[in-house]
Amino acid sequence: MKYKNINKINIYPLNLTIDNIQGESLMDILLHNNIQLPNNCGSRGSCRKCTVKLINGELSSKAKYKEYYLACKAQVLSDVDIELVKYKLIHKNNNIISKNIPFKLDKEGFELKPIVEKKDLVLSPPSEDDKISDQERVASTLDVEYCLSLNLLRKLPEKLRGNNWHVKAIIDHNNNELLNITGNNTNKVYGLAVDIGTTTINTLLVDMQSSEVIDSASCYNSQIACGTDVISRIVYSKKNNGLEKLNSLLLDDLNNLINSVLKNKNIDKKQIYAVSIAANTTMMHLLAKINPESIRFAPYVPVFSEFRTKASELKLNVNKHTNLISFPCVGSYVGGDIVSDILACGMCKDEEIKLLIDLGTNGEIVLGNSDWLMACACSAGPAFEGAGIKCGTRAIDGAIEGFSIKDGFKTVNNSKPVGICGSGMIEIISELFDAGVLDRQGKFKVTNDKNIIEKKNKKAYLLCNKDDSGCGESIFINEQDIENIIRTKGAIFSGVQSLIDYAGIGFDDIDEVIIAGGLGESINFEKAVKLGLFPDISGNKFKYLGNLALKGAYLRLINKDLQEDIEHIKKIINYFDISEDTEYMNRFISSLFIPHTDLNLFSI
Repeated sequence: MKYKNINKINIYPLNLTIDNIQGESLMDILLHNNIQLPNNCGSRGSCRKCTVKLINGELSSKAKYKEYYLACKAQVLSDVDIELVKYKLIHKNNNIISKNIPFKLDKEGFELKPIVEKKDLVLSPPSEDDKISDQERVASTLDVEYCLSLNLLRKLPEKLRGNNWHVKAIIDHNNNELLNITGNNTNKVYGLAVDIGTTTINTLLVDMQSSEVIDSASCYNSQIACGTDVISRIVYSKKNNGLEKLNSLLLDDLNNLINSVLKNKNIDKKQIYAVSIAANTTMMHLLAKINPESIRFAPYVPVFSEFRTKASELKLNVNKHTNLISFPCVGSYVGGDIVSDILACGMCKDEEIKLLIDLGTNGEIVLGNSDWLMACACSAGPAFEGAGIKCGTRAIDGAIEGFSIKDGFKTVNNSKPVGICGSGMIEIISELFDAGVLDRQGKFKVTNDKNIIEKKNKKAYLLCNKDDSGCGESIFINEQDIENIIRTKGAIFSGVQSLIDYAGIGFDDIDEVIIAGGLGESINFEKAVKLGLFPDISGNKFKYLGNLALKGAYLRLINKDLQEDIEHIKKIINYFDISEDTEYMNRFISSLFIPHTDLNLFSI
């Protein structure tokens, strides 16, 4: 849209004036100026979260909603003064929410076989008796003949002769490519393992010669400004310049994370020679700036399952020779991050039947063993990652990760409380239900408890006063939060029921349940079963392994042989689209109680 004779937009309560007016809607203009409004529907106008109050001026009447305007539908028709109801300032360089991701690796039986390797080459100089080309000379010194790009061939003579035929070769085993020839220096080679989630993005900086994780960082995915789930972002991508905007937001986040770890360790971007990315199908399409619309409509087919490219082609801030390593997507809603999960937990190699549940925004579930794997995804939402919960947070320092009526709450690293992470949500609701404070629908049925308060006309349970918190605000859980969590747990449990039914087995046939995601390490499985999140099976079968997608991305960097396991996973995995299964919806509706409408499923 062309804005004529419109000079400024005054924003309250920020006391900010915008004169850089770009975009089709008021929401686009605000987002362009780093102001994010709630947008759960991908700017369709259906969630009615992006409300603003018009003080002066004119907005398009079609955007009017009660006494407010919907920013996603509002066109600016004159200079305006508006008041934001709910908003968040996006500080691009300060979006990093954690600089120290807890990461553990069991190195029993571990063998280092990095996918990118730095080899010392001492070559014999040419002579009257030895007149082979420079390229052949390098190839003959290596075990395998690697491809050399034209750019590398152009600088080969200077590098070889300028260093007296003693050089370092940077080799990419995955692509069978000689990436670079450097002088005989001691600079190390590094790689990046990246997990691109719908809600959060995590990265590890890895020393490829020792396998050591030397730094890490994570941030919220700034695409949340365009929708909280993949469907709403696909819808947003169809807007004018929507795909470009989503791609730009994602690349900004990735490069900010990369720059953060490089700066922290004083490492040059030219030393990054491998980038391993695990991400869901939609995120990979948006990263590649490829229209993801086919994912949303029947027959729900993505444009690609995996692709290869130079990281520099995606404008990632690493060495220009670096190849991007991606995991193959299984289906529209089960992506490469789940293949990375499977690789990291090893269920593709075990005879025992295992159930893998990734408690991210998409809620992916995998059932099977080394002979067969079945996968599905359910729209769980980002509640367990802290999004959509009033005082929600990821499992960072200060997150409330445990709770009991008797002893109160427990926080990550015993820091001052800053919010509630997934494991804390599970324990709080389970405890309040056990104590009779909540009914089976998650509504407060006790009113005389001193911790039950009113917050904006909603009943809530107070966990911490603002004076005692580490965030300067009181911390509580309200009925809306509890409803969101019950819907999330219902989606997960119903997905598990569906896969069990498709496989023709029972819950007792499961040998191990592996939980992945950012819930928090202190998850109480007994209370999760009481809530109705997990099936009621023996507690010793449960295992929490954290961010498996990130771990798989890391393992792929440091062990080139794992490519064989990935090919095996691709052959044996079957994807089920449960969104079109009417029985799944029936199961979901039945699960929207604590623990379930069918109490025969739970003995606790």
